Amino acid sequence: MNLYQKLVEIQKTVRGLGKNANASSYQYVSGGKVLEYIRPKMDELGILLVQQVDSIDNQRIDYSVKNGNKSENLTRVAMTFTWIDSESGEKLSVPFGANGMNNWDKGLGSA
Repeated sequence: MNLYQKLVEIQKTVRGLGKNANASSYQYVSGGKVLEYIRPKMDELGILLVQQVDSIDNQRIDYSVKNGNKSENLTRVAMTFTWIDSESGEKLSVPFGANGMNNWDKGLGSA
């Protein structure tokens, strides 16, 4: 199988993941749950996923709220995720961008 065929096999492994974690006022699927389903198939097919941070841009945002003024950090992250077939060396790189705004030490994590 080529890389794309192997990625389809991985995709077939997961038909849907129910949200299993909570934070503040929202629910989400934890990274651990995603890995629990996907990682065994990736290992079986010899597929790696490499993440690379291409750039991080931080910008201070000052604004007013009901109780006064507030400052937060707007973080913009550009990344590349590369799927690699360990048998053939075939690669598929996928660019990804994310933004997050939070307290000064949490902007990157929010993005």
